[in-house]
Amino acid sequence: MAKPKPEPELKQACVLAGFALDHVDYNPYDIIEAPAEIIKSLGTAVDTDPQVITNALNKDGAVIKTYKPTDKSAVESKPEGE
Repeated sequence: MAKPKPEPELKQACVLAGFALDHVDYNPYDIIEAPAEIIKSLGTAVDTDPQVITNALNKDGAVIKTYKPTDKSAVESKPEGE
């Protein structure tokens, strides 16, 4: 029996320019968590610099959206401590 494929490691990026990905809207300063190949495919619409991500997370109303490739949706959450 084949082993299930392991979940890819998620990377974070700060959204610079709004876009939709698999019917989910991502707005400027949202944080997207997704596999590295998804983050890379977004090009200049996102920034992976840790300082940019930290600054976005420190804004009031910061939103983290986790891309779920299995069901093509995102799960929205608030940063820890809010």
